[in-house]
Amino acid sequence: MLEMTDIGPGPVAVLVSGWVFIAIATVAVGARVYLRLKIQRQCFVASDFFMFTAWLSAVVATIFTVLLDRLGALDPMVDTSMESYHGDENHIHQVFKLFWYWNIPVWSTLTLNKLTLLTLYLQIFPDFMRKRRILLWLTIAYVTASFGASVALLFLICHPIRDSWDLDHAGHCPIVLTEIVFWVTWALQFAGDLLVFALPWLVIYRIKMRRSLKYGMYFTFLLGIVNITFSILRFATIQVADWRNSIPFSTVTLWTTLDCNVGLVIACLPSLRPYFNPTKLGNRFRKSSKESGGGSKAPLTIGSHPTRRPRTAGLDGGDRADGREMDESEVDLAEE
Repeated sequence: MLEMTDIGPGPVAVLVSGWVFIAIATVAVGARVYLRLKIQRQCFVASDFFMFTAWLSAVVATIFTVLLDRLGALDPMVDTSMESYHGDENHIHQVFKLFWYWNIPVWSTLTLNKLTLLTLYLQIFPDFMRKRRILLWLTIAYVTASFGASVALLFLICHPIRDSWDLDHAGHCPIVLTEIVFWVTWALQFAGDLLVFALPWLVIYRIKMRRSLKYGMYFTFLLGIVNITFSILRFATIQVADWRNSIPFSTVTLWTTLDCNVGLVIACLPSLRPYFNPTKLGNRFRKSSKESGGGSKAPLTIGSHPTRRPRTAGLDGGDRADGREMDESEVDLAEE
């Protein structure tokens, strides 16, 4: 069993872990943009939009940790009781106010990470898998509604809102309400993580492809276990510390930052799959270079009428002109 400690990890651990993963995600987002615009020469799709907004939200959440550090809240000895706080006493309410508002970019990042993957699944699940696509859309609705419910709970559980951070006010919110917000929002996010992790396994095992490609997809989606593990560790570490006996601000901040930013990196990885197929990537780059020079390819013709093959999207988000749902694969599933 984890032992409660009165000493937090401190500002260095929080800031380094936050910005390192932000840097990794920045490289991944940049690689995705280059792949989409330079190599594939295509417009952005929904998963690209959610990936970028998730990255932006994670940056905002990490900036909040910098502001908390400047106020001295991330000192290893400073906990939620603020008894060991060595800064200006007038800054105490600012610390709690920042911490309260920090929840919004944190939940935004966690939600957008999931939506990045879920909109990517929309490109993987064939249209004739109606039940699976309905389940996918229901999951998207659940994840979106969970974010709305979390924000509503944050704003409504304590009224007026300033009582959430103004401890000098006679009607300030009791600590148990903070616990309720943490329990409920964590449960909503964790349920979403489980759904996002489980959904692709309903399809992958029915897809015929080269063994190496299938193993690559297995590895990519198994990374979801890492995200789930960090979510569990965050809950366990914070819960065992016990809010009523106070918990270091830096402990809460570190595990929340890791949960957000590790999830962001994992959400970015599946869309970079084409980089791990250098042969095909080189062919696409040469093709795009040729087309940029004016050598576009004419559509197929039957008789005198031009005909285009149906286009569908694959895991890499690129349009396919061969009518297949995924690269070098066939779906082994009859109409539902």
